[in-house]
Amino acid sequence: GHEFVGTVIGVNSSNKKENDFIGKRVVGEINIPCRVCETCRNMPKHCPSRKVLGISQKDGAFADYLTLPVSNLHVVPDEVPDEEAVFTEPLAACLEVLEQLKISPSNSVAIIGDGKVGLLMAQLMADLGHKTSLIGKHEDRFLIVEEFGVETYLPGQMNEKVDIVIECTGSKSGINDALSLVRSRGTVVVKSTFYGLGTLDTSKVVVNEITIVGSRCGPFEPALRILAQKRLDTLSLIEKKFPIEQAKEAFEYARGKLKVLLTF
Repeated sequence: GHEFVGTVIGVNSSNKKENDFIGKRVVGEINIPCRVCETCRNMPKHCPSRKVLGISQKDGAFADYLTLPVSNLHVVPDEVPDEEAVFTEPLAACLEVLEQLKISPSNSVAIIGDGKVGLLMAQLMADLGHKTSLIGKHEDRFLIVEEFGVETYLPGQMNEKVDIVIECTGSKSGINDALSLVRSRGTVVVKSTFYGLGTLDTSKVVVNEITIVGSRCGPFEPALRILAQKRLDTLSLIEKKFPIEQAKEAFEYARGKLKVLLTF
């Protein structure tokens, strides 16, 4: 439970600015750094002692209450309903690619994987004006991005190589699939994490001089602005809502789905 929207009911601080969050609807960054180590000076999300909401050493949002440092919170604009606000974290992760790479308007981009992040990434790249392709296994999801001008393909159908491939499959084979689609001296961005060790065709990386970039959490404020501007279609990613009392049924239903919401 790390993608959430909630209301602040209390702040353990006498600081007036921090107390102004009380009563506000917020989303929260998931990395909780120690704030004292050398890494935290410039890269707090990479703090070696960090806790990660709902993932590592910090209980997440599948509960009536949770706690986070005030510095992790971002107020949700009034024009962004809860159902859209829950996409702030994954959209921010998509925006991190723009922080890491200098993508020119002429660059072609392909996204591998038609899960939640892949669909958001494809919409975002198309919205920014890039020639964008999506390779996925679920044709019933293609319309979500085709309305943005994204070209869609089943695995093995796309023959044209591109400048940048963003791997969002969540599978061990994804990075090698990306290497087969990227041009020489192109860039592969790896968004997926998966259990266990994968294999990598390093010959392609070396011979074709490919740059590989790992990418994860990103900036929340730009994500909230995009949501407020209604530039992307997030609501089509929601497949069903369940009250928290039906959490067990929700988890069973969620397998293979894009986005399932728990409501309180």
